[in-house]
Amino acid sequence: MTFIKLVFRESRTSPYKVAVMAMLAGMGNAMILAIINRSADMASSGGVRIADMVMFAATMGIQVISQRYVSRTSTREVEEIIHRLRVRLISLIRQTDLASLEGIGRAEIYAMITKETQQISSSVPMLVNGCQSGILLVFTLGYIYILSSTAFMLTIAITAIAASAHLMRIGQLRQEVELSFRLENQLYERLTDLLSGYKEVKLNIARSRELQDHFDEVSTATTQAKITTQFGISNEFLFAQSIFYLMLAAMVFVVPALSPTFSDVALKTSAAVLFLIGPITSLVQSIPAVTMANAATDNIERLSRLLSERIDPGATEETLGQFSKIEFQDVTFSYVDQQFGNKFSVGPFNITLEAGELIFITGGNGAGKSTFLKLFTGLYTPDGGRILLDGKLLDRRRQGAYRSLIAAVFTDYHLFRRLYGLPAADLSALLRTMEIDHKVSLTGRDFDSLEFSAGQKKRVALIVALLEDRPIIVLDEWAADQDPIFRRKFYEELLPAFKAMGKTVVAVTHDDRYFHLADRRLHMEEGRFSSSEGEHS
Repeated sequence: MTFIKLVFRESRTSPYKVAVMAMLAGMGNAMILAIINRSADMASSGGVRIADMVMFAATMGIQVISQRYVSRTSTREVEEIIHRLRVRLISLIRQTDLASLEGIGRAEIYAMITKETQQISSSVPMLVNGCQSGILLVFTLGYIYILSSTAFMLTIAITAIAASAHLMRIGQLRQEVELSFRLENQLYERLTDLLSGYKEVKLNIARSRELQDHFDEVSTATTQAKITTQFGISNEFLFAQSIFYLMLAAMVFVVPALSPTFSDVALKTSAAVLFLIGPITSLVQSIPAVTMANAATDNIERLSRLLSERIDPGATEETLGQFSKIEFQDVTFSYVDQQFGNKFSVGPFNITLEAGELIFITGGNGAGKSTFLKLFTGLYTPDGGRILLDGKLLDRRRQGAYRSLIAAVFTDYHLFRRLYGLPAADLSALLRTMEIDHKVSLTGRDFDSLEFSAGQKKRVALIVALLEDRPIIVLDEWAADQDPIFRRKFYEELLPAFKAMGKTVVAVTHDDRYFHLADRRLHMEEGRFSSSEGEHS
């Protein structure tokens, strides 16, 4: 019962106090049944006692207050637990190294933080009702025992047989729930393919049809898994109803034959069994909710463990101000495509970068330029070789501090609306320099718009990188989306200005007409530098 363990571990209100209040609510329900039965007997004799009316009112008051406490407390506690789980997962994601995060995939992470936490939240009312119904069932069985020990024993026997049969089938139900979860993740991945690759889909009708077919295939499998799960839930409900009717039939047909004195309490016992239909129904309906909550909790805790094992030891608040030299000595890196199993390797790299240099990196698509930039920026950790920062080994514990030297604009740069981690600033001069002051402005620390073309988005991203005021600026094909006039301005005015400011610039580029402006050009082929042009060549 992973979910129950989670509640006991994370709850800030004593679960035992909630359990006591739930017992009071269950006891109140059973006492109301007993009072109603006794009062009905007295009414048939021509009289009703005021004391019973007072006891009924008091018992109902206790039952309402205790049930309200259980419902509100359990809901508040579970929602606060979910909040802490979400915050913890976000914190772990923030501290995980990039390569591990890419291996896990966005679909699973989104599902855990949204769908799985929502599954736990939506299961709470049914779980609470199920717990209270279980307690009510115990007290009602106790009342039946007081009325007739024979009826009690027969009821217990039928209930035990039914529970055993149900537990044998619940494992299959859980497997169907887990299958539905995996298939829904695949649906999300296909939807992400469609939305993220919409231009590519529109341009290739064959790709569009196959993507549609794949989505239909996964959706069909998901639908079948959901139907199977719901059929299982429905079968369990029908099974519980059948057991209830079996118990009622036992009270009418079997118990009188076993107990000659049963006729005196037959009506009360039958009424008690009828009273059980509500608790039994709630209890059975809560079992799928428990199964789903357990599966969701298992998935969240599995992701939490996975992220915890991949914490980046370099995730630190330590910062560095300046540097003199960065050296790559036989640095290599490899990763395996999790979906197709293909292995891609880069290196060995043997280069030295001096502070204040303007370096261009060139090479064809798939040459390894972006992977090298992730190594250079400390987002990937080398598999082999070593990186020296001012002559000192850059181990994993110092990578966070090393990253504080670098501001970067990657090809897939995400532009935040808010200047997270930066104070409010007057951007008017930078906006004019980037020729985008007519398009956007800053209100406090928030941009008033993010509706940009690809080139305009990169200009705003470069402004943010400049605001970080770090000694190294990394630009991954920044000029590729600029118009020819601004592209010339970038190479002939902006880059020299950055260099004059003392910035070290590492830029990936394909613009051969501007290669001469760099201090050095490093050319990549098949995952390594094949040539170097400039003063260190």
